[in-house]
Amino acid sequence: MFTGLIREIGTVTWCVRIGAGCSGLRYRVDCPGIVTSLEPGASIAVNGVCQTVYALSCSSFEAEAVASTMQKSTIGMLKPNQKVNLEPALRAGDPLGGHILQGHVQNRGRLLSLRSKGRTRILCVETPTGPGTGIIGEGSVGIDGISLTVSLCRADRFEVNIIPETWESTTLKYRKAGDLLNIEGDLLLRGLETAPVLSRDRLEAWGY
Repeated sequence: MFTGLIREIGTVTWCVRIGAGCSGLRYRVDCPGIVTSLEPGASIAVNGVCQTVYALSCSSFEAEAVASTMQKSTIGMLKPNQKVNLEPALRAGDPLGGHILQGHVQNRGRLLSLRSKGRTRILCVETPTGPGTGIIGEGSVGIDGISLTVSLCRADRFEVNIIPETWESTTLKYRKAGDLLNIEGDLLLRGLETAPVLSRDRLEAWGY
């Protein structure tokens, strides 16, 4: 589990395709700030995608992305010198400052526009919303692993407001219109949306 609060911006230093048909990816990320808190086998969110630490050095870690991860997220698009958002897995007792994220990216959204309003930036992202997605107005959403609040929601897109601190401490400042982003809707909302509706007939079928 993660909170959507980015701990460090890492830099991809190396990546290579692996597996049958080159369907997977092994890569190295330089992150001297948080690497000391990692260990082999630990989970870490890379641009919002839950990955397992495969190997460690004094300043970096390596991970491997499998084919299904490559299909749903932007991990397969990583390249050397690219900046990525990093967050180690939540530990018992850690403060929950954002919202619960699994690191299970649902799909890739497209950044339609990025505009300024005072000191705030407004991002408009094209992606399915509504029932089953966990994306609603005033709800929480994960964008490249960042916990954000939906300010406006339409059938095929939504907007979020980015405060200056979030802008400076994440990779959003490197984004431009047309870029693909990893999207994870609110886990709790998705659970409520798929929960069975209680009715007398359903209760009787269950033996009540």
